[in-house]
Amino acid sequence: HGVASREGFTDAGCRGADFGNACYNDHHYHFSYFVVSAAVLVKLKPEVATHRALVSFVDTLIRDTTNPSWQDTYFPLFRSFDWFDLHSWSRGVIPSADGKDQESTSEELNLLYGIHLW
Repeated sequence: HGVASREGFTDAGCRGADFGNACYNDHHYHFSYFVVSAAVLVKLKPEVATHRALVSFVDTLIRDTTNPSWQDTYFPLFRSFDWFDLHSWSRGVIPSADGKDQESTSEELNLLYGIHLW
């Protein structure tokens, strides 16, 4: 369940197309730019908040990356966030010989900042 790029559907191993987006790789990084940009746009032009398609799109990106609801049947709870280590892990569902990693705390914080602004 979630938002995935169709470019990776034919990519064996989900490694090349869109940086593995179809296998949920780095959603909390890549989607952060959309969430922050939309939040800033709404702050600068409040009338944009009435555009249902934009609001739905941003809400969907947020649900995909950080869904807090047990009742949401479309997205997993907190997708890649690890409550023990208190950060999200990269690489989505792609197996990796050296395990998961956290390659960009700044992009993860950018997403959290964007959610706060939104």
